[in-house]
This record gives sequence, C-alpha cells and structure tokens, in this order.
Amino acid sequence: SKNAFPGIMQSFLNISTKQELESAIAKCAASAWSKVAISYRKQHNLNLIARPAVIIQQQVDPDASGVLFTTFPNFPQEMAIHAVLGFAEDLMNGKAEGDEFYFEKASGKLHRQLLSNKTTALRKAEDPGLKSVDTLLETQAEPCIEKAILERLFKITKAAEDRCGYPLDIE
Repeated sequence: SKNAFPGIMQSFLNISTKQELESAIAKCAASAWSKVAISYRKQHNLNLIARPAVIIQQQVDPDASGVLFTTFPNFPQEMAIHAVLGFAEDLMNGKAEGDEFYFEKASGKLHRQLLSNKTTALRKAEDPGLKSVDTLLETQAEPCIEKAILERLFKITKAAEDRCGYPLDIE
C-alpha cells in the first residue's frame, strides 16, 4: 500500500483468550488516533478521520523472524533480509540490530551478510505479550537463518515480486 502506516498502529502478540483479543482489537483501532498516526496522515495529505482496519493473524512461535525487501531501497540490484532470533518486534521498532543478508537479484547469490551479536531473543511470555530471554552462547555469533532457508526465501519472494510487478516488503 502507498500509505501503509509502517510501525504506527499498535500490534499485540501472544493473545490466547477472547477477552485479550477483544481488548487488543480495541487498542489497535484506537491507535489510529494517536499523535503519531494523526501526524502521519497530515504529512501524507490523508483524510484526518481515521477508518482503521484490524488484521488478526494466527501466530507462530518462530525460531527467527524479520523483514524481507525484495528490492532493497538503497541498492535496487539487491534483495535484503534483516532478521533476529525469535520475534522481530524489537527489530521493527529499532531496539535491536539483526542479521542482514543480501542477495544479488540477478543471480540469486547470497553475496554478503552482516551478523549481529545475538545475546537475547524475544519469545512468547506465559501471559499475553513477549519476554526477552538470553540466547545460548553457541548461537550468538551464528546466522539466525540457515543458508538453505535463506535460498528458499529468495526464490519464493523473487517469484512473488515478479508476479506482482513491483517491490515488496514482507514481515
């Protein structure tokens, strides 16, 4: 979407009861009237009257997660994946640095990667939400996504971009 309100609307994770879901829906919808959301609408010359939509998705408990840019904005000849162990909430809000993987779009070759020091990961909490847990020492310097999965992600998302006809950002 042209105006996707990136990171502006509130998200809620690890919801397991109807009451928690109803509360999360109300809070998510209400975030359409936050100062940041109103400022975004003004900045993009959008109608100031919010008409929020709430998306409910089944949640998985990921080994790793992040964002994939089928065309990396700074280098259009590349596809980029930025990921962390566990949930990517802190990656998305700028609180954590993730591993970065860059593919040459023309060849599909993973030609460079920057690995972060992964001392913690966000995991499901017992109650709604997430908790930070320490990572195992042996996984801290390893890529959070193994090469075979990275290669599959490249092929799948390259095909999606080709089919749509424009670059995609996929979380």
